[in-house]
Amino acid sequence: MTVQWPEGYRLETLAWTSPEASGLRDAMDAELRPRYADLIRDAAAAPAPVDPTQILFTLVVLAGAEPVATTSLKWTDGFAEIKRVYVAADHRRAGLAWRLLAEAGDRARALGIAELVLQTGFRQPEAMALYERSGWRAVPPFGPYEADTVVSRCYALRLDPLLIGVAVRAAGTDTATASAVTGLVQGWDRAGLDLAVLDDDSVADIARPAQLDAGLVASYLALRTRRVAILPVLETLHTEPFHLAKAVQTLDIVSGGRAGWQIGVATSAEQAALVGRRTAPQRPAAVAEAADVVEVARRLWDSWEDDAEIRDAATYRFVDREKLHHIDFSGDHFAVRGPSIVPRSPQGRPPVLTDDPALAATADIVRVRDLDTLATVRKVAPLTRVLWDLPAVGADRRSVPAGVDGIVLTGADGRALRPDDHQGIATVDRLLADAARHPVDGASLRDRLGLERPASRYAAPDRPAVTA
Repeated sequence: MTVQWPEGYRLETLAWTSPEASGLRDAMDAELRPRYADLIRDAAAAPAPVDPTQILFTLVVLAGAEPVATTSLKWTDGFAEIKRVYVAADHRRAGLAWRLLAEAGDRARALGIAELVLQTGFRQPEAMALYERSGWRAVPPFGPYEADTVVSRCYALRLDPLLIGVAVRAAGTDTATASAVTGLVQGWDRAGLDLAVLDDDSVADIARPAQLDAGLVASYLALRTRRVAILPVLETLHTEPFHLAKAVQTLDIVSGGRAGWQIGVATSAEQAALVGRRTAPQRPAAVAEAADVVEVARRLWDSWEDDAEIRDAATYRFVDREKLHHIDFSGDHFAVRGPSIVPRSPQGRPPVLTDDPALAATADIVRVRDLDTLATVRKVAPLTRVLWDLPAVGADRRSVPAGVDGIVLTGADGRALRPDDHQGIATVDRLLADAARHPVDGASLRDRLGLERPASRYAAPDRPAVTA
């Protein structure tokens, strides 16, 4: 929303260290210090100073030339934290505080942030009332406040609905045949599931004849679902990058913009032996090669400009050849000239998922299983979407966050549940029913992730289009 400021007030974006912002924080400290004097008796007990390099922005409201209100947004141990909401005493009850929170939320959303958190003190009832009126929900202490159960009162605000994903085996078990997976995902599609990751373990499946890989099952599913995004695990080390890229493009076209791809990095000798083309690389080399495959895929996806197809039957021209581009990639592991043989797909660049923290900076989405990994991912790739990877255990609801569509403080953007058996499948069914999702037709995976559709990197903005 666009925040409207009362007459006589204006908003400025200033540095955290600016005299205006610093002066307001000093006034806030002077006002609050007496409330906590009995708890903070020496400098060692006071909060640590803020590192200005972790501040994303600082907002200051001015009345004429006088600074009268402020807040900031800071990265704190992987969380996007609202810091130091303060309004000078003479300017309270003018609606400045809630407007600052709304403005900070809008700017955070524009940065791709899906959840905000903040901390206040138990002797600040007016602040707690403001946050609760503004839609913030109380949560357990997070990050640096985690051990403080006395003073700290923490809140979180979801800027976008939590994503709900499910990771299922594409083949190889009694619940993972092509027909079984299709039935499951179709049901979850109707129930409002955001994304389905199709895991692939070729070694585990080798004892079962005629198993389909995740990419083939994904193509089959794309024509039999309407809303859910489909992300197969596709192997990078034993698949030619050119063929992998066109497979994902084709899936994106067939699904109408609901495709993604999880990076597969197979480093075992057994997996290499199944293909027989090469020996398994060591992990550092494998990760570097996988990152190159992602880069090549994205370049190939850009190698056709959006309006390259002209389909001019009168002149027998299908494409404007000036809008097809060689990518001329040459790396340590392979070289690809391009262009792709598939036109640019609905999303332009289908989102890339990984469950390997070493590839977090390469991906658009990361699956994590512990808070340390989540914090690392947030530091190296702060705008990457993060899914909390959890087993969906049917009998033990403690293993599944209560209220998947509510606020569960992990700093993640959603959940990827792993239903490893029939009980897990029943748990996913129940969670989707409890969440009461309202599926929307036509939303691409990039839309659900809050990612803009990028233009081709090779497009020349000033070149006129060829018309039929």
